[in-house]
Amino acid sequence: MTTTRSLIHRTVETGHVQPSPLADVDPDILEQIRPLLHESIKGDIPVHVGADYWITASLDDGQLHVWIWHTEPRGQPLVTMRVTRGVGCVAPVLEVSITSLPAVAPGVDPAGVQALEDLEQHLAWAWLV
Repeated sequence: MTTTRSLIHRTVETGHVQPSPLADVDPDILEQIRPLLHESIKGDIPVHVGADYWITASLDDGQLHVWIWHTEPRGQPLVTMRVTRGVGCVAPVLEVSITSLPAVAPGVDPAGVQALEDLEQHLAWAWLV
């Protein structure tokens, strides 16, 4: 468990960095997504997390790795993400790598990009707290 109230959200390709406060995520969604995340980690299986998104997740060397697909978990994921816990006063880090841009990913519109970013943040916080 972390006592940090914000994580660093970094997009690898663009270098864009922004804070992601715990207060910005919905506690009810955290409670809904947490068991789905743990199911994927334990079973090493794709899990539907709502809004036509699927994830697979694993833990490696103390980091959370998640692959996110839209519609079904086949082919190249939309994004991959890695979450590293913070140590001491250093904030946790969520690193997102865009593997399939929305312009070329069937069925993902610009509004879906915000939903995807929200999902990334909820997944990170569901693991951290």
